[in-house]
Amino acid sequence: MAWQQIAGRLEKKINEDLGGLDKFKTDFAAAGVGQFGSGWCWLQVKNGKLEISKTPNGENPLVHGLCRSSAATSGSTPTTSTTATAARTI
Repeated sequence: MAWQQIAGRLEKKINEDLGGLDKFKTDFAAAGVGQFGSGWCWLQVKNGKLEISKTPNGENPLVHGLCRSSAATSGSTPTTSTTATAARTI
């Protein structure tokens, strides 16, 4: 993810909900590294707030009715969706 390009509403929500960009990066990386076996870590919107979560294998937060913003895989090359999606869903 291009961390230097996070700005505006997304940056504000990361600061408010996740304690700032540096803490978010640390916590997001820890979620990915801590994922047992294969799976994903996610930046998602739940009840209007950003949070980091993990899912096993091919599961994702969308099947639980949550909004997609960004994801990184465990055990392979990280993949991200567009941050514009996150800005629209916040």
